[in-house]
Amino acid sequence: MVVMTDTDRMTAARLRDQRKRRGWTQAEMARRAEVSVDSIRHWEAGRRRISRAMTAWLFSVFETK
Repeated sequence: MVVMTDTDRMTAARLRDQRKRRGWTQAEMARRAEVSVDSIRHWEAGRRRISRAMTAWLFSVFETK
């Protein structure tokens, strides 16, 4: 079982919000990130932590800090 911190939950919410702002489906985001749709689902639901490297890459794609 993964124990999610408040920061992890905030990151998951920001990820979902940024994806939706662009009108991307989870499948589209998975394709762009070269990960499975399940990974996107788990990240957004807070069931799996996003690595620091992937978080940095995703937010660079979104051009956010």
